[in-house]
Amino acid sequence: MEVVCTPDKKEPLPVRTLRQITSAAPGPAGAKGDEGLSFKLTPDLGVEGAGGVEVGIQGQDLEAMVFEENQTDENVVPVFTPSIDYPQRARELGVQGTLETVITIDRDGSVIKIDIVKSPHRSISEEAKRVIASWRFKPAKIKGVPVKVRRIQAIEFKLDE
Repeated sequence: MEVVCTPDKKEPLPVRTLRQITSAAPGPAGAKGDEGLSFKLTPDLGVEGAGGVEVGIQGQDLEAMVFEENQTDENVVPVFTPSIDYPQRARELGVQGTLETVITIDRDGSVIKIDIVKSPHRSISEEAKRVIASWRFKPAKIKGVPVKVRRIQAIEFKLDE
């Protein structure tokens, strides 16, 4: 523990590490943002200031970055996620399987990007993109600040027998 002396008090005050932040495991292959993060803390030492600490990431704006779900303090929470209809063409062909997507959710909770990683059929991919674009979430947060986040979403398509 480090000790700091203040000019108006005779006793040293202990300085504690509030939180250690490390870079999480990389996301999907080729995903951006796999590099480590370097945080910069800027204390508010002004006379009229609230005495808070500003959290930023050196060289980057926290609000402009895209994080993986496991890198946030609060994960996204689904608010409006209508189900995806089974496309008629996929039904006719008897197509079944898992659709795997990576969706990017903006700071306001809207879906801003949909990447199809795996799909059992093109018609399923097209319908999924159309519906997922309308999904809404309570945004992810770091230190109370809403951030963009990538979420892996798997949806099973199985015909009733």
